[in-house]
Amino acid sequence: MYEFSEQSLNEKIEIARELVKKKAIKSGIAAALPVPLLDLGTDVKYMTEIEDEINEVFGVTKEEIENNADSIKTRIMIMFSSGVGDVVSKFSTKAILKVISKKNNKPSLAVSKIVTHSVNGAVSYFLMKKLGDNHIDFVVQQLKK
Repeated sequence: MYEFSEQSLNEKIEIARELVKKKAIKSGIAAALPVPLLDLGTDVKYMTEIEDEINEVFGVTKEEIENNADSIKTRIMIMFSSGVGDVVSKFSTKAILKVISKKNNKPSLAVSKIVTHSVNGAVSYFLMKKLGDNHIDFVVQQLKK
């Protein structure tokens, strides 16, 4: 398919990982904002962009990469991760608020909301980064075949 030197391939991987990191940060910020469904819409948009930009970094198209089911799997994972993110957020927020409430008698509603949105943002960041890194690994694996 494509021939890359090991150094060239490693450089492309680094560029792609940096791209994923930037998009994951934006995804995390969107998830931290108190706007219903903004995180899901943003995640789908960014993941599509990430896949296209990663493919561009490696100089491949979706058609050239075998087994394009990876793209469909990624979209399903985004939907799933959004739900998982909400569950993780609820449990971790409760745990964090318990710790805060031991120090103060009762945390304010504002503190509670800040903690909840911060956890949502962190979960979204890590899930988007994981999905993007998985796509990089998938493309590299396909290129090495």
